[in-house]
Amino acid sequence: MKKAEIQLLWSGLFEQYAVLLGAGVNPEEATALLCQDGQEPAELLRELLRAQRQGAGFAEALEGCGAFPGYTARVIRMGEDTGHLEQSCRSLSEYYGRRAMLERRLMASLRYPALLLLAMCAVLGVLVFAVLPIFHRVYESMAGDMLSSGYGFVVLGGILGRVALLISLLFCALALLVSGRVRREGVEALNSLGRRVGVVGKALRLLDAGRLADMLSTMLYSGMTASDALLRSRDALAGGTLDEELGQCIRTVEEGENLAHALRLSGVYPPVTARLLVAEAESGRLDRGLASAAESCSREGVERLCDLIDAVEPSLSLFLTVTVGLSLLSAMLPLFGILSAIG
Repeated sequence: MKKAEIQLLWSGLFEQYAVLLGAGVNPEEATALLCQDGQEPAELLRELLRAQRQGAGFAEALEGCGAFPGYTARVIRMGEDTGHLEQSCRSLSEYYGRRAMLERRLMASLRYPALLLLAMCAVLGVLVFAVLPIFHRVYESMAGDMLSSGYGFVVLGGILGRVALLISLLFCALALLVSGRVRREGVEALNSLGRRVGVVGKALRLLDAGRLADMLSTMLYSGMTASDALLRSRDALAGGTLDEELGQCIRTVEEGENLAHALRLSGVYPPVTARLLVAEAESGRLDRGLASAAESCSREGVERLCDLIDAVEPSLSLFLTVTVGLSLLSAMLPLFGILSAIG
């Protein structure tokens, strides 16, 4: 099963858990009902039910089955500890739904450019190894040494075509490599790229900032202290893009600063969002401010990644048009000179 399909499956599963928990059904009974309805993944649900009937909590059962990422069990455990398990399940449903959408768009944006790059390689190969040599032989027979005459443009076109062909082959290999990693690892495959490419890193930071705000909002609403909420959030987001900022934020809170000011000083959120959080904290509604920040950061992060994905196709089309056009123009310029001389 593809990664995006698995994410959609998890999204639907946790949405059903959220609905059942909201109706007053406990996690074990919810799992039993889903098993009776034949919901997918049936084998996994039966394994969860066995673990729960043996006394394991929901988070412990999820962790024990080994099918879910560690982040899932940590969020569920946070919901169990704070008494907001329904909200945690709904948050996971939205999280996996966003990831499934991103991974599908990412796979589509990589698959089509890979095919386009292969077409570019074919066009450039024909141009470099079949078309330009014909012009080269014709002009050389007419003008002798091409490099000492005005027909050096054809040689330049051949060099340009070969360079463009090499670049196209490298990008094609890169697209196939990234596509394979995304198929196996999902959005996590972008983490290493995000550390090197600033634009990608900013989008991933916004997605992590949205997850952080969502968890902090839930924990603060349940009465947990800011320090404990930050520590639990850091554990849940371990290995993400905010490790350094969260460490600084925890140290600032331990020094006596309130959470909103610590988040602003650490640079976790954009300046406008950080100022809104400070204003909400001063009015005693920080949990509501964090819930709003979670929605806005997640939406902006998704939009940025989608904009980057949508920019791939026109960029490749522009590259193909320019390289093929310049190569052909370099071959035609001497012909224009010959025709004007004849005329």
